[in-house]
Amino acid sequence: MPVTLYYDLLSQPARTTYIFMKANKVEFRGTEIDLQKGEQKGEQYKELSFFGRVPLLDEDGFRLTE
Repeated sequence: MPVTLYYDLLSQPARTTYIFMKANKVEFRGTEIDLQKGEQKGEQYKELSFFGRVPLLDEDGFRLTE
């Protein structure tokens, strides 16, 4: 199962992570989080990322966030 990347390209750290993964052909499933709409503050995303920040990498329950 590939890594899931939660990102918004407006975020510099998320954009860098996205470009790195694409350039190095890392298999991942991308899930866009719209920061301008406040999706990072929603209950679903807060369950994944306590601080509500992007990027977030999730691999089988192991979560690495910014």
